[in-house]
Amino acid sequence: MKKSRVVMNVEKGNIETAKIGALFSQFKIKANLGKVISDIKSAIEQKGLISFNVPIHFTFLEDKTFTFEVRSPVTSSLIKMKSKIEKGASNAKNPVAKITKGDILAIAELKKEDMNTSDLEKAISIVKATAKSMGIEEVDG
Repeated sequence: MKKSRVVMNVEKGNIETAKIGALFSQFKIKANLGKVISDIKSAIEQKGLISFNVPIHFTFLEDKTFTFEVRSPVTSSLIKMKSKIEKGASNAKNPVAKITKGDILAIAELKKEDMNTSDLEKAISIVKATAKSMGIEEVDG
């Protein structure tokens, strides 16, 4: 069965009916948009991610059915939030902020299920590499 996948970013639980409507219209899917939005918000709340920007992964099937999955926030946005900065460095060799080992661990634990690893140590390495590439220095704490 043919399927199409689309990712839509939702900012802090603010789901725009027009965007959902356009997306469903594109795939000729008739659905109660109010219920779809309610279900997405509920899934975001259940994961405790209502205050984050999160990607929603939709799968649209040939038989006009669909599924969605709420994923964890993008690693770089979590790092920026923990480091209290708006954006990373334009040159990673010039650090713009610091992040604690505890914050790196917390991000790795949150992101682990969406990463290509189930190993926490590897997830920590991925988060550290992302922070380093953003010009964010790791410190004890």
